[in-house]
Amino acid sequence: GADTFFSGGKDLYLTIDADVCAAAYDALNGHKGTVGVYNYKTGEIICMVSAPAYDPADPPVIEDGDETYDGVYINRLISSTFTPGSTFKLITAAAALDNISDIHQRTFECNGSTKVGQTTVTCVRAHGTLTFEDALNVSCNGAFAQLAVEMGSSVMEEYVDKTGLTDKYSINGIRTAASSFDFEADGETGLAWSGVGQGKDLVNPCALMIFCGAAANGGKAAQPYLIQKTESALGILSLHCMTRHTVRLISKKT
Repeated sequence: GADTFFSGGKDLYLTIDADVCAAAYDALNGHKGTVGVYNYKTGEIICMVSAPAYDPADPPVIEDGDETYDGVYINRLISSTFTPGSTFKLITAAAALDNISDIHQRTFECNGSTKVGQTTVTCVRAHGTLTFEDALNVSCNGAFAQLAVEMGSSVMEEYVDKTGLTDKYSINGIRTAASSFDFEADGETGLAWSGVGQGKDLVNPCALMIFCGAAANGGKAAQPYLIQKTESALGILSLHCMTRHTVRLISKKT
């Protein structure tokens, strides 16, 4: 009736692309994890998939302790942290570019493993002689472990803060989980492995996604959002999102 027409709910339009999400969910192929894709110039989140999941129109019976559905109620992109692995080398690389003056003249030797202090850091294969750019291109663990130890824990701590990884972002009012690090745990061994994204590194995927956007966009990225707009039954628009940017997360030169 008229009361419902004038006082009813609004239509909610999201930035999400269902086809992209379906492709991402299929690509996960049963693995636990998350896929996030966003437009770093506008902030629109195109894909936000978290697995495992289930069809809410046909919910399964989930018994306590059933590992098949471990974390099924968590949005892993926004509300979880993960050991980042080699994706974290982008942060170590940014720190090295800013703090090691001869970084472009350096070479690294990788024989499949590298002695760093009292620990041996292994690689997937022997990379041979590498420049810094080579080391990033082939994701050499040994090189980035050495760089982290050379720069020290305080520089690494500075850069996870500076690059926004430890920030809590707001996605239409939903706060992201904060990444956490301990570069002093386990001494030089822990620091070496932290430089390659292992050790005590725990990164929120959304914060890493935003940093990658900043690296692609000259140092600042659009803040991500999910809600495109709402529209009343009368066609009145509200909550139309405006693009907002982060602070500078990385210098344009870096």
